Amino acid sequence: MKILHVLRDLSRNGGVQRLVFDMANSKQAGLEISVLITNRESGAEYIDELRKNGVIVHLIPRWNLLAHFFLYRQFDIVHAHLFPALYLVGLLANKKVYTEHNTNNNRRNIPLARFIEYFIYKRFDSITCITPEVKSSLLKFLKVEELSNTSVIYNGVDTAAFINENKNTRNDRYCNIAMIGSLTPKKDQETIIKALTCLGDDCVLHLAGNGERKEELINLVSKLDVTNRVVFHGLIKDIPSFLSRMDIYVQSSKFEGFGLAAVEGMAANLPVLCSDVPGLAELTGSKDGLFTQGDYQQLADCIERVNRDVGYKDLLLDMGRITSEKYSLVAMNENLYRLYEDLN
Repeated sequence: MKILHVLRDLSRNGGVQRLVFDMANSKQAGLEISVLITNRESGAEYIDELRKNGVIVHLIPRWNLLAHFFLYRQFDIVHAHLFPALYLVGLLANKKVYTEHNTNNNRRNIPLARFIEYFIYKRFDSITCITPEVKSSLLKFLKVEELSNTSVIYNGVDTAAFINENKNTRNDRYCNIAMIGSLTPKKDQETIIKALTCLGDDCVLHLAGNGERKEELINLVSKLDVTNRVVFHGLIKDIPSFLSRMDIYVQSSKFEGFGLAAVEGMAANLPVLCSDVPGLAELTGSKDGLFTQGDYQQLADCIERVNRDVGYKDLLLDMGRITSEKYSLVAMNENLYRLYEDLN
């Protein structure tokens, strides 16, 4: 069965891009997977890695509708991710699947968008939502109780890559706190940076990712006089190795469709703290691993508790192991394969 995944780009700065990369790279029996992107951004190393592993990656600009139309006809199923793939595949492909990755997006703030997108969503043979919360928010936006073509398939993490990573590289002199994510407003790295002002000098924050707010965050770090305690790593190629050197993982986002990076922190056997927002709140299994979004003092208190309370740390680690097993790449691929077979 020939499957084409369509999305905007394959940069390392996004969780969806990493997810598509993992799916295309998984070499699942019975599937021949290719990828189409509409924009090749600088630093899009995933393209070269996929091609090196024998995966075909197409680059067709979004405006070249005729090329999209004819390429889609070469595949049994076309699987779209994010905008503009939602519209391109929804309008031009035959058998088609869309994965809804977020609980919110900018288009939902446009008054007429609901009518347009209801028409687009109805054209898909299947819409997979990555969590029940994502499905609920989509139905609320469209103002319908249910869509017959909608289901939930959880995202997956390549847990084996983290389990096999050497854990002996951590430095006992410091408490290394990590967050992976684009430096954009929705990720809210400000909250973690501010939390440092309530913690000892041995707490060091490591931020992985790039984005539009980098200079703004650097200025905040300078203003709060924590320059020596914040490291901007940029895009990280080897995430398992990066996380093996950390002690705590924090995801402070204002909203998430699915906290892929947080699950990776759990798979890396780190205590994980998340903001209490949809897409993250359900990952921890209880309120013990949550802090009020934007409350840097509460986050600092949670970090201090991890460092001094072994029982609390072990509780977070146990919850993380359960969660990372639930959201495995193997389970996700099996569910998608069954969906493809049913549609084909």
